[in-house]
Amino acid sequence: MAAAWWGQQHRVLWRAACPQQRRAAGPSRGLALSAGELDQKMGVVNDLFVEARELIADALDSQGSTYFEDDLDDAQHAVKECLDEYESMLSQLDEKKKGEVTRAMGMKMEQVSALDHALSRAGAVR
Repeated sequence: MAAAWWGQQHRVLWRAACPQQRRAAGPSRGLALSAGELDQKMGVVNDLFVEARELIADALDSQGSTYFEDDLDDAQHAVKECLDEYESMLSQLDEKKKGEVTRAMGMKMEQVSALDHALSRAGAVR
């Protein structure tokens, strides 16, 4: 019971902190991201990736319990936010930088997408 409470509190705190992280990344300026802005955006995407993986793990752990639906929704929301932020970042890069970032982060994004797909299938099996 305490673990479920902690998980819920963690999600609330994460949601509260997330908009601040995204604002810290600065406004988009088309294809003109400086190296510092790109590093900052990559940091935000990495943080969202870690959070999405944790929420997916929470959902898998709660499968079969009364918390599963909420955990599934939280995980899917986190995955969507992570992938949306990644795509937004890529859209602001020229082709050379986009290739570099895709090589550096693309496998992580594929991993979180595949985990989300597997989790969705597990939710449909219930």
